[in-house]
Amino acid sequence: MPNSHKAWTETVTWEQVRAQVLALNPELAAAIDKVSPSKEDVLYVMHYPFGSKILENGVGFIPTTDGRVAPLGDPQVPSAIAQNLQRRFSPVSFILDKSAEVFFNIKNNLIPVSYLERGSFLGLWEALDMSQAHYIKDIWNISAGARSLFLVPKTTDAASYMGLRSFYKIRSKSPKDNYGHWETFVEIANSARFEQAWTADILVFTDNWLDKIMTLASWLPLKAYCFEYCWKESHYWRNKVSFDFIWKLSTELIGGHLKPNPYHASLVKHLSLIGTSILPGFAVANDDNQAAPITGLKQAYTTHYKSKDYIPLFMAPKYLSVKDNIPVYLSFQSPGLLESPLYSRKIPSIRNAMLEVSYIIETFRLEILDGNIKATGAHIETFANQVFCEYYHNDVSSDSHHPLQPTRQLFLTDNQFSPLLIDKTGKINPLKPLPESSPFLGCCVKLSFKENKST
Repeated sequence: MPNSHKAWTETVTWEQVRAQVLALNPELAAAIDKVSPSKEDVLYVMHYPFGSKILENGVGFIPTTDGRVAPLGDPQVPSAIAQNLQRRFSPVSFILDKSAEVFFNIKNNLIPVSYLERGSFLGLWEALDMSQAHYIKDIWNISAGARSLFLVPKTTDAASYMGLRSFYKIRSKSPKDNYGHWETFVEIANSARFEQAWTADILVFTDNWLDKIMTLASWLPLKAYCFEYCWKESHYWRNKVSFDFIWKLSTELIGGHLKPNPYHASLVKHLSLIGTSILPGFAVANDDNQAAPITGLKQAYTTHYKSKDYIPLFMAPKYLSVKDNIPVYLSFQSPGLLESPLYSRKIPSIRNAMLEVSYIIETFRLEILDGNIKATGAHIETFANQVFCEYYHNDVSSDSHHPLQPTRQLFLTDNQFSPLLIDKTGKINPLKPLPESSPFLGCCVKLSFKENKST
């Protein structure tokens, strides 16, 4: 069995990890160089197998001597490590390789909050906060790799699923929804028969580092960097009261002639947060394997699930970025709203909901462009001016329910999905069966930047 199926910890010095940090974050590396940490200022590199708990209900999980992960109080966590990580409930960490996802889990309703890629910090905001801050830690969870990871095609065929269970000796039942796929992926990825090595490698700063950052004048360059990093990263959340007030005024302004369903208004707000990269959307996970051991999971489903019609494509969290302008998606079937009303009138069909959301967004855009909504600098202004939304449903024709488009059109126009069009000869076949009834893409919105789009 590959060692990467087990969790483990290395004790390292700054010089041993400096090159990795420099490649990911030159500013952080420069700040650490200025404070000249000694060999006694140890660090840990913790290796978490895919799906491992990094944080659960506000409690940090640490690799144990027997290859598991467990809370700091677990007797199998080495005592030297436990003693060096007492300052906060979750140690300050920096992702060297792979990824992690922050999420809430409320009554089995998964709510993605943040997708942390290489070069991201974990726990830094909390470490710099007051020890008695008004902070509720019990709701926070972090997993190694993407937690909201799922397949595009349906995987509900009982006989095919039995092939996976039999080969990998897993116990998960066939998933009922998108977010249920993850449990099966984790079991496969940690099976003795799974060959791909995968761990999220996380650099952990000991209490000694944080104590020096907060108390020693000679460590002021690193302290300044940490506070500046947190200040930039917390921009939206620090100004959320103002943004929410603008949102309230805006919805009241257009409410006279729209009167949107509160749930639909929440969907629009969520889309605006995805469109301005405050929250992640979803895109096809590629074979860089940063989100998960994608290469091995594809092989598992190709060889042992034996899908007759579809190539297994995985959707993973991704932020909309001007660097690549790869479109991201939100499913109306499972939107995972960070904010939603406690109640609303009965929700109509998803198709009608998509039509109303489209109309609300276009109304917002026109009101902002006309200057009727004063939102200078707010994320909704950026969203209205720069982001293009397209809506896809698997039960519309090309000439009905405008602006909804048939899901098939999505597969033909976004090259993320081109593998689905490849036939057995390796050529593009636009007539090949496509997963148009995919639980995720069967009713979704595609977000991209407006460059080269007609507005």
